[in-house]
Amino acid sequence: DLQKKKWQEMLTSGLKKTMCRVRAPVRMAVFDLDNTLLLSELMKRKTMREVVRRLDGGLDVLASVPVDARCVPAGAPPPTRYTIFRDVALGLEARGALPASEGSAESLGAHLCDEFSRLVQERLATADEVPGASAMLGHLSACGLPCCVNSATPQAPLDDLVSALGWRQRFVRVLGMPADVPPGGARSSTSRSPPPSAVRHPRPSPRTCAPNLAVPPPRPRASLGALAAITGLAPSEIVHVGDGDNDCRAAHEFGCAFIGVDLDGDATFSAPTHAVV
Repeated sequence: DLQKKKWQEMLTSGLKKTMCRVRAPVRMAVFDLDNTLLLSELMKRKTMREVVRRLDGGLDVLASVPVDARCVPAGAPPPTRYTIFRDVALGLEARGALPASEGSAESLGAHLCDEFSRLVQERLATADEVPGASAMLGHLSACGLPCCVNSATPQAPLDDLVSALGWRQRFVRVLGMPADVPPGGARSSTSRSPPPSAVRHPRPSPRTCAPNLAVPPPRPRASLGALAAITGLAPSEIVHVGDGDNDCRAAHEFGCAFIGVDLDGDATFSAPTHAVV
């Protein structure tokens, strides 16, 4: 309880300091999800390893694949669950280790991604929050500051997760990675259209599911821009809260204030921050 109160006070204090430093009033707070509101990064890494461990050479190939969007170089497209398992499958194919039961690397990548998505969705719903996250969101809601989630998690699973965590009423917008039909028209077996009641943001299409891997996924900056277009807010009226350097750079490029979350005490941010908590 003391730890939760500490984090609530630190994050709330960081927001207050940011509001005092920027010239325009802050009218919206935008939060990353993983390791900003939910302690989920380590669980996702463990689940990735669990999914590929049964494949001969799977762990070795996974170790060579970029998996952390927070650490991608400036200008590089961030990895997603789809690109991660696609690259694992391509790596196994290059080694001659593609399972005989799979017709292609594309098929294996899709199956691995489906398995990961199913497992991680079940586990995220019971994951621990960053201490004090719920209390902080409740406090900001009571103060009348609208909050949003901006995550690289695919849109439909993100909607489900926010609802499962009991946070739906805390956010006016929930922005995940847009879905699209991948090359060749293949569809993820776990994809589905969200119920109309869950739609609180623009959607590409209720038919679509996995992303088009030929098109780089949107960076956080693009999502911030889309959010500004939806709400009509200026960058100076938005504060972005995240734990990754990609979040920090995105906020800087977009022109909004940034609050860094450093759970382990070793985070580095390459662009200016208004506070680090």
